[in-house]
Amino acid sequence: ISCGEIIEKLKALYPDFQADEGSLFGSIKINARSEAGYITDMTVGNMDFTGKQIREALGLRSTNFTIEDKGGAIAFTTKGYGHGAGMSQYGAKYMAENGSDYKDILNHYYSGINIEKM
Repeated sequence: ISCGEIIEKLKALYPDFQADEGSLFGSIKINARSEAGYITDMTVGNMDFTGKQIREALGLRSTNFTIEDKGGAIAFTTKGYGHGAGMSQYGAKYMAENGSDYKDILNHYYSGINIEKM
């Protein structure tokens, strides 16, 4: 995504946002990630954002992403697809392939649940 387009999209949603096109990449700092790797806090220009805010503003597939400077543009490489809340289809598949049953998987992703026959 071009640096100009990133600035334009963020400014449209966050009017107080400010960044310089030429130094945009250098102003981006990933401050925190969840245990699963999803960005929970990052700085872009003069503002702090959640990964979700950036994902939605830029139309990314996930909040689990890395960035790379492409000289006037920034490449976002996402991992997975979704919001990072609830069950991961990839994680559940991995657990099943490694011997976990459905109860193990559900208890891993959802705390405080009871699985009962109805």
